[in-house]
Amino acid sequence: MANYKTALMSAIVLASLGATAVTSTTQADAASYKGQTTSVAKQKAADKQNLKKTKDGKQTRALDVYTKGTLTASGTAANGLDLQANNTVTTGVLNLSYDGESVGTALSEDSKYVVKVPKELQPLVASKDFKQYISGSYKCDITGGGTVNHTYTEDDISIATDGSTISFDNPQTTYLLGANYTINISLDLGQAVTDTGIRIADSTDVSNDYHFISAVVPSEGAIDWSLVGDYNAGVNLPTNKLDPGYDLLNQKPTIEKVTDKSTHVTGSGVPGAKITVKVGDKVIGTGTVDENGIYTVEIPTQSEGVTITVTQNTGVGESKPATTVVQHEDADIPAPVVNNPIKAGEPLTGLGSEPGDKITVVSANDQTKVLGTGYVEDDYTFSITLSDAPAGTIVGIYESNSNGDKSALAYAFIS
Repeated sequence: MANYKTALMSAIVLASLGATAVTSTTQADAASYKGQTTSVAKQKAADKQNLKKTKDGKQTRALDVYTKGTLTASGTAANGLDLQANNTVTTGVLNLSYDGESVGTALSEDSKYVVKVPKELQPLVASKDFKQYISGSYKCDITGGGTVNHTYTEDDISIATDGSTISFDNPQTTYLLGANYTINISLDLGQAVTDTGIRIADSTDVSNDYHFISAVVPSEGAIDWSLVGDYNAGVNLPTNKLDPGYDLLNQKPTIEKVTDKSTHVTGSGVPGAKITVKVGDKVIGTGTVDENGIYTVEIPTQSEGVTITVTQNTGVGESKPATTVVQHEDADIPAPVVNNPIKAGEPLTGLGSEPGDKITVVSANDQTKVLGTGYVEDDYTFSITLSDAPAGTIVGIYESNSNGDKSALAYAFIS
């Protein structure tokens, strides 16, 4: 008789939901129902075998839902998280409230409440120990009287490896037609972000910003979210920028040209941000962006070809690096000063600009023809003996450094 009543109630529910109409249940039908001997446990075992292949080859279970309801979002995080303490602390709690009504009858069923997490939050939800940031409660007002209350514990909670779903094991409940269910979940997103350093990306779906879906479903089997969607409304958060720290973290500083003679690195950044200049893993300078968004950091000179990186920390963590490659800067070497007159057979003398620089004497008519070389002494003088420079020869003289930079030519006449 109980099976007959259950079948009749299910038929009424299906008809109210727009399923194929059930016009009557005859005595023969009742006898048929009475004749059924399959236990609830056997039926559940049979359901587990009711698998079908999806297009990508995965197995999925044809899954019912127990309730039809609505989902709302509230809390200090609903409109976006807040940054405090110079952006080092993120705060905000997101509350998800599910109100549902039973759409059928199920005796002493194991069920779970499942929340589908927006893709932008999944890396955070998948982080280690995220359960500690979750709290929630379950309430069922049973048709005809009575209430089941339950506070979820960490043992009740399971999180998909990729963070795509959060599941809550419900107390075993007999789902009667018309019973009301209230499930409240709180996610301390701000504390989770502060502790893990994982920021929440901006939403890229303008029509479904941070879209959550949830439902009460059987505890076994995969979830067909397309089916769940037919019975349970989702909710979007009223912002496409949930985490202000995400944009700050992704703002890179700029860096101006750096040469092998530079003793400072300059650029722009977020006012107040801490600047770190590195070569590889070695820090070569630090500083702070001023109120005008400009920074200047002292560094030791670097060789041509070295890669320099600059990051800024606005309080939410180190930004992605701006990079530049050190370029060679030609030295501004003045032309040597030659002591005139120069007589044939005598050394060519004069003054250079930097001790250690090389002085080269070439033919003015053929500058590839070197007539003599020497070096600038500590007192800036040089003296060079010339070869093949008879009287009447015009010579050119230039100074060069170890980087290969050259001065302009100075000219002299051999008398």
